[in-house]
Amino acid sequence: MYRTYLRILAGCYLLAALLRVLDLFDLRLHFSRMGLLSQGWTLYLLASDLLCALALWRPSALGNLVFVALMLTQLAVFVGWSPYLQDSGFVAAFHLMTLTMFLLLITYGPRETEAES
Repeated sequence: MYRTYLRILAGCYLLAALLRVLDLFDLRLHFSRMGLLSQGWTLYLLASDLLCALALWRPSALGNLVFVALMLTQLAVFVGWSPYLQDSGFVAAFHLMTLTMFLLLITYGPRETEAES
């Protein structure tokens, strides 16, 4: 279950990264009309979503650390600056839920051996 959850989560973050690529080409959000801060945030999200997808697909201690660190930074922004971000409630709840589930599985969940995966 642990590895399956991580793979599903990796797919979610890869999808999020693909949405950011659409943003870059003005196919979803209007990146070309965004301010510099919003453009920087979009690029950060693209990079961090790709890193999270890679870290979760091939789990390791470093990948776990990368995932937790990136989720905490994104949560801080989505919660701390929520009045300035559009519809950040769902995204913040998603990050909180996935991070909590991840930490619970890492801490208390059974581990699959390499032969089982």
